[in-house]
Amino acid sequence: MIYPDVDLDKWIEKNDLEIVDYVCPGGCGKTYQTTVPVVTKESNGLQSPLHECGEGYWAVIMTPRTAEALAFWEKLV
Repeated sequence: MIYPDVDLDKWIEKNDLEIVDYVCPGGCGKTYQTTVPVVTKESNGLQSPLHECGEGYWAVIMTPRTAEALAFWEKLV
């Protein structure tokens, strides 16, 4: 993954994303948010900072940015 140095609000608007709150699956009850812009070969998204509660956890939401990626995700949904 690549972590672009971009304005979070502009990234969210450009990619039609939203910040999502997650509760730690490790059981500590801490809430964390997807606020870190990320890019993969075929998707743009947001990732939460690494949360270390026992094992390391993070949440990621992605949106396809190529026609091939969109076709792949449409097969899964």
